[in-house]
Amino acid sequence: MLHHIFVFFNAKVEIFFSCIVFSWFDSCLKNACTQKDLFMKKTILAIATILSFGASAEIVETVPVSYVFDMPTDSGAADYADHTGEQLIDGLIHTDDEWLSDVGRGYAYDIVGWGEWAAGADVTFVNIDFSFGDARYLDSLSYGAFTDQGAAIYAPDVNVYALENGVWELKNTLTVQHQLRDETISTRDLFTIDLGFYAEQVRFEAVRTQDVPYREHYWTFIDEIDFFTNSNLSSAVSVNTGFGATGLLMAGLLGFSMRKRNGRK
Repeated sequence: MLHHIFVFFNAKVEIFFSCIVFSWFDSCLKNACTQKDLFMKKTILAIATILSFGASAEIVETVPVSYVFDMPTDSGAADYADHTGEQLIDGLIHTDDEWLSDVGRGYAYDIVGWGEWAAGADVTFVNIDFSFGDARYLDSLSYGAFTDQGAAIYAPDVNVYALENGVWELKNTLTVQHQLRDETISTRDLFTIDLGFYAEQVRFEAVRTQDVPYREHYWTFIDEIDFFTNSNLSSAVSVNTGFGATGLLMAGLLGFSMRKRNGRK
């Protein structure tokens, strides 16, 4: 945990340091107005460009190596099995709001589904445990789930955990609000959950929602679960070495430019 805090802090320091350097470069450019300082100008611009790449952050998808779930899938009008063992992370989504439709791979093929016969709320449909192979920073996750009130299909509430020292620690929750509507309507909805932590293993717990009529049987259908990371924080190694590499490069280029300015070789 302390290591993760240090890595996060180190990345923030790098960005802050780059902002200060940019300000200093701007001042130097304004003052470097003679022909003698032309080389200095070019050097400063080169360093600024390099720093801009080093300090920029981008949110990108990070795909788990594998996952397992602790409850068997169910079947009904179709077979809602995970046919490949990676349907939840393969990037193939069910592009039709109608869950039973065929979008080119078979009826409801892209959907992985679980049924729950217990009455009441807060009943766990399934725990899906994702493994990334190594610890990485997770910025958020998104998942696609279906709601068809006539067929008792509801997007689930979700609890997200990280495995820390052998214990699943709760990190965030999402409670889905279901408004009464036409029971003939089926929709695929995309939900996003903020994360903001490092983990090698993450648990996605799909829970029976609280605000729907109690029936004998409910379904939850999910077609994709995607994780996203901040590119500056995705690798502890790159973040820890980034500041040092940027600093050394800046110092080297600046020193070289000063030697040229003073007529030294």
